[in-house]
Amino acid sequence: MKAIQTRYLGHTATLPIRIKAWAEGVGSLTITRDDLPDHLDPHRAAAVALCRRHDWAPILASGTLPNGDQAHVFGFDIDADPADSGDVSEAARACIADLRHYVATHGPGPDVRLEALLRALGDA
Repeated sequence: MKAIQTRYLGHTATLPIRIKAWAEGVGSLTITRDDLPDHLDPHRAAAVALCRRHDWAPILASGTLPNGDQAHVFGFDIDADPADSGDVSEAARACIADLRHYVATHGPGPDVRLEALLRALGDA
């Protein structure tokens, strides 16, 4: 499983707010916050851009690291049974506390996805 790390880079006298994304063994890319619609999470957008650059699988989960950076992971479990929806449901429920914390600390945007997940799980 590959991991992408993203970091907030504040504005300078000559540069706007940016998000830098990188992963082990590949170069980095930097996007500006100004280029994104307000509803998009800029960290996730930077990670997705890096995925697209390298034709990697979609991102499955994201979280905040102790230093404030964010980590984004993706990949597919070849041993998983796609018909076993119980595992997906259990895994999603295990992430809800982290998602609620993320929404509380990062503001609007992710809250829409959290509410959709809660409705899908019947926990809304």
